[in-house]
Formats: sequence, C-alpha cells, structure tokens
Amino acid sequence: MKICWNFLATIALAMLFAGLSNAQATRTWVSGVGDDVNPCSRTAPCKTFAGAISKTTDGGEINCIDSGGFGAVTITKSITIDCGPFLGGVLASLTNGIIINASASAVVILRNLEITGTLPNLAGAATGINGIRYLSAKSVHIENVHIAGFNTSCVDASTGATAGQLNIENSILEHCGANGVNLLTTSAVQINAQITNSQILGSLISGVTTTTNGINAQNGTRLVLDKTVIANVTTGVNQVNSGGGAASNVFVVNSSVHNAATALKSVTGAFMGATLSGFYNCGTIFNINGGNLFTGGDNTHFNEALVGATTGTIGKV
Repeated sequence: MKICWNFLATIALAMLFAGLSNAQATRTWVSGVGDDVNPCSRTAPCKTFAGAISKTTDGGEINCIDSGGFGAVTITKSITIDCGPFLGGVLASLTNGIIINASASAVVILRNLEITGTLPNLAGAATGINGIRYLSAKSVHIENVHIAGFNTSCVDASTGATAGQLNIENSILEHCGANGVNLLTTSAVQINAQITNSQILGSLISGVTTTTNGINAQNGTRLVLDKTVIANVTTGVNQVNSGGGAASNVFVVNSSVHNAATALKSVTGAFMGATLSGFYNCGTIFNINGGNLFTGGDNTHFNEALVGATTGTIGKV
C-alpha cells in the first residue's frame, strides 16, 4: 500500500510540474542564445518570437535579453513585443516579417525592432514580401522600428472589412518596392492611421529596389501625416479609390516630400489637406486628378511645378 501511495504521489507531482511548464506567462523573454523548449522565463529564455508567443498570455509582453535575430512571427492576440534597450531582429527573405491577424478587440504593440527582407547593404533587389502585414486587430502601434528590403510594402495595413487604427512613430521605412505604407479597406469601414516623426525612404541608386508610393491611401483611409519625411519615391502620398468603400481623407502637417515625381496625388471624391509642409525637387507638388485639395497657404516649395492635373478643387482653409 505504501508503495502504491508513493507511486501515485510521484505521478501527481509530475502532472503538477507539467501543468506549470505549459502555463502561459504575462511576460516572456527571448535571447540569441535561448532555446524554444525553454519556458521563456528571464533565466531560461526562448530563441524566437514564435516560440515565445505561444507561452505568453493574451495581453502579455515579450522582451529581449539581448540583441539577436528572433525570426518571423504571426500574432493572433493582444501582445507587446519590445526589445528595448536592444534592437530585436526579424529577417524575412521571401516571406512576411510580422503578420497580425488578431481579433477585432486586440491591441498589438511592436517596439524597438529591426525587420529586414534583405540585409540593409542596398545590394540588389528586395526579397521580402511585407515587413509588417496588419490584417485584423483593433489597433497596431509601431514604435522605433526600422523596416527595409521588402518588395511589396514596408507596412501593409489591408484590413478588409474590419476597421482599425494604425500608429507609426519614430520609425524608418525604406527600400520597399510598391509602398512604404499601404492603407486599404475593401468595405465601407475606415482604417485610421497616424504617422509621426518618421521617415519613408526610397532609393535613387541604380540596381536597388525603388519605392513607388511613400504612402498609398486607399478607400476608407483616414490619415494624419505629421513631422514625417518622404523622399526618393515616385509619388509621396497617393490617394486611390479602387472601389468598395469611401474615398480617403489625408492631412499632411509639418512634413516634407523630396525627390518625387509627384508629391501629393489625389483622386475623384477624395480629400487632402496640406499645411506647414515643404516640397523640394518634385516634378509636381499637387496632382488633384478630380479630388479636393485644401492648403493653408503656408507650405514651401523649391524647383518644381506647383500644380499638375487640376480637374478637382484647390482651396484654402
């Protein structure tokens, strides 16, 4: 009987430890010398974001013990990934860096990260697909993040039928093929975006991936661009109405567009406002193209034509 009880106690203890090892934590850790079989604790960190996210509770946080390459990840719940004071790397050649496909109530914060499709030596064409792909969540916050070397978009916010909020702050988005930032809804809902204190950069170097649009604002986009530089692109801010939703509204404040064929391009039914901003070495500043542009009359420009197509409205507010 004593042997039987000892055996049962041993089994119960093993089950207890197994349950504890499988429990999710509110804060987990990754390290360049970690291992995904670990519990992702401070003393036994995981190796990748994908390994850590399954061991982190909804609404929890993943931190970095050191700098390292922590791999691509798909996020399906509220979470914060913050590698400060280090810089956590995601190398995503031929794929997406971070995909966010969470519930409509989820809040995702990405902070202090470097996401690259190709190493940032500017050699050859970009090979990643999208740096960050925002498909579904209540809000996504991108803070102090460097994204480079993707052949579609540095940030692709294609939320479809789901409204959302995108905030980009203190970040550098560069050398992405189609768009620095792509904003798209396909139903009569809005995606609200604010880009602050950031840089969206293409390249004028032969043989390196060039960027078509600094920002591509489609359908029900509501965008405020503040204290941000867009340079070396075909079009700085491009408004598009591709069907299936209201036209976009864009406000450009305290920002600048350099070295673009067109700085600001609107479209029928869309609204764009520009104030306290600068436009330098652009072929054309305003291409209204059936849209509506309102300016405070306090913008500056140099070495370009002021207005291109003027089938829409230009006014002052």
